[in-house]
Amino acid sequence: MYQGWRGDTQFTLPYTAEPGEGAYLFLFYLGLGHLARWLNIDRLLLFHVTRLLAAVFLYFVLYLYIKHTGLSARERLLAFIAAAFGAGLGWFALLFGLSTADFWVAEAYPWLTSYANPHFPLSLGLMLLLLLPPGRYNQLRSYPVMRGFLIAFAALILSIISPFGVIIVILILVGVEILRIIGEMPGIDVCGFDRRIIWVLLGGVPFIIYDLWVTAMNPALSIWNSQNITLSPPIWDFVLSFSPLILLSIIGIYHMFRVRKGKNNNSGIMSMAVWLALGVGLLYLPIGLQRRFLIGLYIPVAVIGVVGLSSLLKKGSTSTTRKYRLLGLILILLIIPTNLLILLSARYAVQTQDRKVYLWQDEKEAFQWLESNTADEALILAAPETGLLIPAYTGRRVLYGHPFETVNAIEEEKRLNAAIAGKVSSEELESFVVGRDVDYIFYGPRERELGPIPSLPDSELVYDQGQVMIFATKNSN
Repeated sequence: MYQGWRGDTQFTLPYTAEPGEGAYLFLFYLGLGHLARWLNIDRLLLFHVTRLLAAVFLYFVLYLYIKHTGLSARERLLAFIAAAFGAGLGWFALLFGLSTADFWVAEAYPWLTSYANPHFPLSLGLMLLLLLPPGRYNQLRSYPVMRGFLIAFAALILSIISPFGVIIVILILVGVEILRIIGEMPGIDVCGFDRRIIWVLLGGVPFIIYDLWVTAMNPALSIWNSQNITLSPPIWDFVLSFSPLILLSIIGIYHMFRVRKGKNNNSGIMSMAVWLALGVGLLYLPIGLQRRFLIGLYIPVAVIGVVGLSSLLKKGSTSTTRKYRLLGLILILLIIPTNLLILLSARYAVQTQDRKVYLWQDEKEAFQWLESNTADEALILAAPETGLLIPAYTGRRVLYGHPFETVNAIEEEKRLNAAIAGKVSSEELESFVVGRDVDYIFYGPRERELGPIPSLPDSELVYDQGQVMIFATKNSN
């Protein structure tokens, strides 16, 4: 957002000394930065306003989707509550000192998604929009080309925000179509799904191809991509993080494909079943981006889990209704506590002014000085924690600030910690600073925790306020 705010149209790696050439990536946040400048509003405020609007969009489309899954009214209500606000049994694992994925894999859970950032809920909302049952597009039946272009446009936006989201949507559409063709679900209403696949491909694939091309051809982005390892949680973690609904969804899948085979004539519920099967099946592929397949996975887990819950009860009697309400209440009581704990932990972080969510006032003022008194391309030496903050608040580059977006991150972090902690001689530090073209050295409260201030004979103290000192090296002249 900062890069967009200062007028950039291309993304460059901000957390590395050698950012390389720019590329048309992260256009969503670059666009938000431009919008903040045009509207003259605070970037952080716009970030959260966009996050809340994206969350409203997600919940609206989620409600619309579940409404057209063919479930009964009570099933739809429970499925929406579970999908929108639920999580797993992470709260239970926490009692034994274990931290599970439902506390931190935000892209998998609608509520946590909405709590984290704008692009996760927007991505999930667009995915659900592209998977809506064909009947929802009946008002555009007389305008097939217009309908197709709208689908392609939604796929294009999704590919810009979340390329993996497009891949998952395409796999789901293809999976549902295959089920119809092979006769597993002969009555399924997927009329138009075959054409929708084409429109999604036309809209979503071109930017994915550009994404792959630019990350392969741009040296800095190529290294960043090779470091971008997002592995799935261990199997026990996954099961706990999606339980008890993942267990009920197994019953639901069995019920749909064995007990009710031939009666599932709704593409909405079948899309959920295919999404669930694909998500779980692809989760442990031998690739470095396994966790990307968790995007939105809690939604089909919740919907099919409710189908499984219903299949456990005999329908038609008053006692069955009471049992369903009781089991539904128990289910909600099991899946809500993890999200409540996340809210309580945020409140605790505010009360204790946790350094992971708070800046020191001296740091904020020093960042403002850097932004006003240094060149846009200035390179700053700072502790790893500070290096994560400086680009976001000042736009200046750092030697290290992110495990993925810093080129050769592991080596850079080791060298940086040694320099900041005084583990090298003055001559070695000076050689390091000159050799890496460092312009300024930032020494604040986070740096003090690593070690005493290093000896900098050829550097000039240009800022000294509170807990922060900034030194200008001879490279800054």
